[in-house]
Amino acid sequence: MATDPTRAEPSLPPTRRRSGGAIGPGEPGSAMRFAFAWLARRTTVATWIFVAGAIAGYAFGLAVAALQPPLATLLGLATGAAVAAVFAVWGFVESWRTHRRWRRLAEWADDRGWRAAFAVAKRPASDIIGLRGARGRSTHLVDPDTGIRVGDWEYAREWSTRGGWTAHTWGYIEIPLKAPVPHIVVDSRRNRRSLAVRAGADLVPDQVLSLEGDFDDHFTVYCPAGYETDALYFLSPEVMATLIDTAADWDIEFNDDAIVFFRPGSVLAASVHGLDDLAAQAALWEQRSRRWEHWRDHRLGAVPVMGTDGTLSRPRTPVAEPGRTLESNRWWWVLPLAFGGLIVLLYASVVSDMITE
Repeated sequence: MATDPTRAEPSLPPTRRRSGGAIGPGEPGSAMRFAFAWLARRTTVATWIFVAGAIAGYAFGLAVAALQPPLATLLGLATGAAVAAVFAVWGFVESWRTHRRWRRLAEWADDRGWRAAFAVAKRPASDIIGLRGARGRSTHLVDPDTGIRVGDWEYAREWSTRGGWTAHTWGYIEIPLKAPVPHIVVDSRRNRRSLAVRAGADLVPDQVLSLEGDFDDHFTVYCPAGYETDALYFLSPEVMATLIDTAADWDIEFNDDAIVFFRPGSVLAASVHGLDDLAAQAALWEQRSRRWEHWRDHRLGAVPVMGTDGTLSRPRTPVAEPGRTLESNRWWWVLPLAFGGLIVLLYASVVSDMITE
């Protein structure tokens, strides 16, 4: 599939200097103050680590080393203090690294007229990332002129194949739209694993749309039933060629009034040149998205409105209900039911054996 030779790559805006580039509760100050603030927020954790270490050291002194209780107590206190000290040193190192990364992002944003937000509870406009997640936070860069966000979304997901909570980090580019669009997901095949494994989004296979050329070799497209023609409007041959060339390792989601590019791992860990490339890529797709603002869902029958200047304008209309959300398999709820049923069967078997005896 050939790309458009006349396509011009948008350049970054000229360097501008603005004060107050960093915003949000996590605004980086001095490294030492930042590290102490990190430890202060984890005083309870450090206390429990000290208590656990002290108990373990005391038990070891009595049971293994055969020490007298006073000496075992001293050993327990020393063990607890040592474990807590290791935790504190680890916390200082990690907070120092975080401070340096946030300071670098704040400087990058300030030099380019963007804004930086750190560890804020503002998730991307995506129904895929963290579908069953909670307790998330976003560190991102924002272009105040276009509303583009480039950032990392970190969250803990409750369900996993290993059980318990698992931490995840997704890098994303969010591009706002002036009009809502149907829910369309473009799943990259380069990531090897499906979205069901990577993000817990098990989309119904009947919604897969096959497109022309070799696009299906690079992406799997999901769109709501009845919106196949609308999906072709957004994924024109030119757009498909650009996606293959510039975004083959990204998953893309059209959702309400935003387009979100996302992939596993951090994108803000990139170098300054890497961040510039991300900003340029976001600017490219922001320009591409302007033509999609003219799309309207004909199922709602929006009527053009005469403006005060005598021109016809089309009012902002939502997407019809069938096109707002892709269908997902909800098979995961069977697991707790199956586990509960197994417990009941085991209990019934034990009771039956007791009665028989």
